[in-house]
Amino acid sequence: MENDDPWCKEMRYKTDEQMAYCMQLGLDFRPHVYWILFEEWTGYKEGSYTGGLFFIMFLAIIIETVPFIRWIIKNKQEQAEKVAPDNHINKSDFENSHIKKDGPQKMVSTLIIYHILDSGLQLIAKTNSYLIMLIVMTYNFGMIAMACAGFALASFAYGIIQDRIYIKQKMEDSNYQKITNNYK
Repeated sequence: MENDDPWCKEMRYKTDEQMAYCMQLGLDFRPHVYWILFEEWTGYKEGSYTGGLFFIMFLAIIIETVPFIRWIIKNKQEQAEKVAPDNHINKSDFENSHIKKDGPQKMVSTLIIYHILDSGLQLIAKTNSYLIMLIVMTYNFGMIAMACAGFALASFAYGIIQDRIYIKQKMEDSNYQKITNNYK
């Protein structure tokens, strides 16, 4: 793909013949890019550019999904501790492990699996963040706007879900059902 800017052609061939495109110094408002993430994925065709925009939005939503999943897991653990407060690992559990079969070992294996899954989620989030950064470096306004829209949409949706879960838990903790039944 050739860049039509004469200054870009001139600079490209003076400095490095291998360079495939000229770096931009400002936002590009055209509905195409020279490539999206890799050279074979050109953004000149309308369908390819539109697909790239939705892909960027999808990446942004995934990045926002990871902290939400971690919050859900942490929230479930906190709720489980409220129901059964003895459901955590104490030093005495390790000292008396010969007495209790599978008690601490099962908890430790559960923690290891939890940390492996958490590390996997973090890997997905960091990789997608890196890809978003590379896409934003194209300086294409449409792509930057779709990344921002994806982050905003996911943050809004997950914020509403978190608020609903939090309110429901607070209502359950304060025996809201008993209070409302008295007024009927």
